[in-house]
Amino acid sequence: MKAADAKARYQLTYVPAPATDKWYHYVRIIPKSAADRADFTEARLVLSASTFLPRQLWFQAAQRNEVTWDFPKVDNGAQLRATDFGQPALPPGWQFMLVPVRPRPAWSGPTTMTIGLPGC
Repeated sequence: MKAADAKARYQLTYVPAPATDKWYHYVRIIPKSAADRADFTEARLVLSASTFLPRQLWFQAAQRNEVTWDFPKVDNGAQLRATDFGQPALPPGWQFMLVPVRPRPAWSGPTTMTIGLPGC
């Protein structure tokens, strides 16, 4: 995602680190659209002050579950080739298929449903 796209989709706020923390920068991320809020309600990106590489990503899912990814060591000198991401070996009888991504429908607000049980 390009920076302009991120700014359009999310409210990005720099959060100053506590006075005792000189090692990290903190960015609070709040989704602007209902479609993005369906994925998460808030996130925090922690960047290393010396490299500006990710150190941690935390987010709160729409269901209030929290997920944290820690990246204690990031190797930005790894030598990767395009072939490293090639088609995986599959078991006999299996086939690899590309499935097109369907756009998510826009959230139209809360709905209610009444369920009637037989004999009630």
